[in-house]
Amino acid sequence: MKQNVDVVRIRENSIQLNGWVIGKTPESVPEFQVTDGKGKPMEFRYVATRRDDVSQIYYGKTYDKDFGFDIQFPYERGKDYYLVICCDGRKIKIKYNEELIGKRASVAHKRMQKIKDLMNMETVHVAWDFFKENGLKALIVKSTHKIQGLDNDYDYAEWYSLTKPSDEELKRQREEVFAWTPKFSIVIPLYKTPERYLKEMLDSILGQTYGNWELCLVDGSPEGEDVSRIVKKYTGKDSRVKYKILGYNGGISVNTNAAIEMAEGEFIVLADHDDAMTPDALYECAKVLNEHPYCDVIYSDEDKMDMDGGALFDPHFKPDFNPDLLTSVNYICHQFIVKRELVEQVGGLRKEFDGAQDYDFIFRCTEKANEIVHIPKVLYHWRCHQDSTASNPQSKLYAFEAGSRAIMEHYKRVGIEAEKVEKGVDYGIYHTTFKIKDDPLVSVIIPNKDHRQDLDLCIRSMITRGTYKNLEFVVIENNSTDPETFVYYEAIQKEFPQGKLVRVVKGSVFDVAVDLRSDSETYGKWFGVELTEENKKQFYIPEGFAHGFLVLSDLAEFCYKCTDFYHPGDEGGLAWNDPEIGVEWPQLVGEYKGNASAEGYHLEDGTALNLSDKDQLWVGLKDTFHF
Repeated sequence: MKQNVDVVRIRENSIQLNGWVIGKTPESVPEFQVTDGKGKPMEFRYVATRRDDVSQIYYGKTYDKDFGFDIQFPYERGKDYYLVICCDGRKIKIKYNEELIGKRASVAHKRMQKIKDLMNMETVHVAWDFFKENGLKALIVKSTHKIQGLDNDYDYAEWYSLTKPSDEELKRQREEVFAWTPKFSIVIPLYKTPERYLKEMLDSILGQTYGNWELCLVDGSPEGEDVSRIVKKYTGKDSRVKYKILGYNGGISVNTNAAIEMAEGEFIVLADHDDAMTPDALYECAKVLNEHPYCDVIYSDEDKMDMDGGALFDPHFKPDFNPDLLTSVNYICHQFIVKRELVEQVGGLRKEFDGAQDYDFIFRCTEKANEIVHIPKVLYHWRCHQDSTASNPQSKLYAFEAGSRAIMEHYKRVGIEAEKVEKGVDYGIYHTTFKIKDDPLVSVIIPNKDHRQDLDLCIRSMITRGTYKNLEFVVIENNSTDPETFVYYEAIQKEFPQGKLVRVVKGSVFDVAVDLRSDSETYGKWFGVELTEENKKQFYIPEGFAHGFLVLSDLAEFCYKCTDFYHPGDEGGLAWNDPEIGVEWPQLVGEYKGNASAEGYHLEDGTALNLSDKDQLWVGLKDTFHF
């Protein structure tokens, strides 16, 4: 048994563990238990997760099995807890408490753990394979880089503290004058907001280095539980803070829309009542708008902060706008800024999507946006607690159901036909089943230089695990030098050859086979036979032969019986009129012009030769692959 706990996080009242376990074989099944310091079993939440990286490293291939785990259990400060893992008759116990978690999270511990992890047989095997393929010099260089990398294993909190804007930079931002100073309206719905969290959010806004903003607060808390006492202190200090008591709770969408109605700025900034913005958040947005004056949607990177607000973790470094990815997960989330004119056009948030109202809103805004800009900086801290989707997705299952509906509505608006949207590998991840029209050929283009094992794994995974079969693989050769690479190229092209038994049940067809077996006495030779419904002849084209035919009647029905399934990636072709082969097609009139084009060819009765575009591009015998 091998195992590792990659990530340990202490939440407000729980511990969360992310890791993996494998046994002697892929079929091994691990069992988990959590106990307190006295060995008493405890309830815990277990979710199996995919860890294809582990499968690849230890078993050499990917299995359709979950080798990872996500375990969460209750936690009280000052107490000890144990994770017990049993597999293949072995048992291990891992102790957890505040002191140990803190120690294991240190850079020094991670560095020593990394050194320990490198000193195993798997590393030796990997190093040996790398040496054989690349030589001693390359191995020394790679090993040096590995060792040097040990000193760069900072956790995120450390990295953030080292890379966030300095006090000097923040001072400079406050003094900068933009050519255009757009006004940002930050809209926040309040509902029973804890005093501390609200103050942290408000302070983060008042601390912005960019000054042209307003804060629109709408309070939907029940009578006696509003936060007016706190908010009025801020409205008294800064006129840019607006506050409205709604008098009822209309839900997140209704409350947010009420805040939007208060807004007078050119841009709307969505934020939650218990989160926080970085001091440079609005400055970076203003900077973008001065560089991209036609931009009407902005989003930034984000991270999470614990309940106390003292620890940052789980950074979300997002890609630039990707509409396909957006239909799989709401990767935009926070911080989201929209031009007010666009908000008015799409109609604000919709109550029927509460729980995923921001997801639905993002779809509708990005569909209409002229330009969408991603700021590759963490400008928003998302507070994580038990009732938050940031920490515990299962606490808001309704949110993911609403998210599925938001995706389907998006497809309908943009004209994409989808059958259904389901839960993906985890909550918050969506899987779409599209309506596929016809069966178009998909060309998979793969560049390669002497990585035949990786190439083989890539091709086979798509052939064996993919549900869509009409594929062809185009390998772009990039200066390979290993002769085995080219041997592989030849082998992979003929891995699934077909033998075919053909006959005609209506009409007349002239059928031809060409021998492509390089070691055959008849290599490059052809044989043809006329098949008709009257003569009832059958023609067998063995594996390793090219097959072609000419229909001689107005209508023909042609039947195949094959020795294997069709594999589009194995499909090849041969010029039908290659003079080196010299097929004598009956009733055909025309002159060879150096290619496989049908131009200039016709039957004796004047009927033009009808060939597909693909069939007119094949090359001659000397240039095609052979068996």
